[in-house]
Amino acid sequence: MFMRSFAARQAGTSRAMVVMAPGWVRTDLGGPDGRLSIEESVPGLVNVLLAKQGIISAAPSPGDIVTVMAGQR
Repeated sequence: MFMRSFAARQAGTSRAMVVMAPGWVRTDLGGPDGRLSIEESVPGLVNVLLAKQGIISAAPSPGDIVTVMAGQR
């Protein structure tokens, strides 16, 4: 629903938006039993985006995001 609403409001622009599920994350909303911490979930999301752009391999290692963000690639 959010994507449809965004698309309708932004129909005349060239903006892009990506909606990704971060997994079950331990937060106030996800509760204490969530499978992932925020520190585990966010790099995973970024790695997926970087892999889609061809910046890192399709199966990135946990250190890939740090390396790319630091400009060491």
